[in-house]
Amino acid sequence: MALQRNVQQQNDKSEHSIRRRVAYWKEHGVPEALSLVGSAQGIDWNRSIVVHLEVDFPGMPELFGTLVTQDQRFIAFEIASSDRIQVERWEDVTAAQDFNHHNRGTGLGWGALVLKVFQEMNA
Repeated sequence: MALQRNVQQQNDKSEHSIRRRVAYWKEHGVPEALSLVGSAQGIDWNRSIVVHLEVDFPGMPELFGTLVTQDQRFIAFEIASSDRIQVERWEDVTAAQDFNHHNRGTGLGWGALVLKVFQEMNA
């Protein structure tokens, strides 16, 4: 019989997953192409976090994902970097995030969980 988690347990699991991904990219550094593009866009890598990053995923640009800037803006990006660095997408998607703290059945929205991790990482 599968274990059914309550809302708090689900949120804790999601938060742990986000924290683990953020910590990985903080520890190992982001790929050079993303670092260069982000810096050119005004990203302060000491205070920004990468919450989702795919590298060399079939059918997609070499790098794509989501980061949160030092100003707590969510940026979706796609960067091709095989021959030369080409930004295919750099879009502020903050307005599309779920920052609700009381979603029925799921509790905290993904955006709220990410900002919680962001604030802890920058404390």
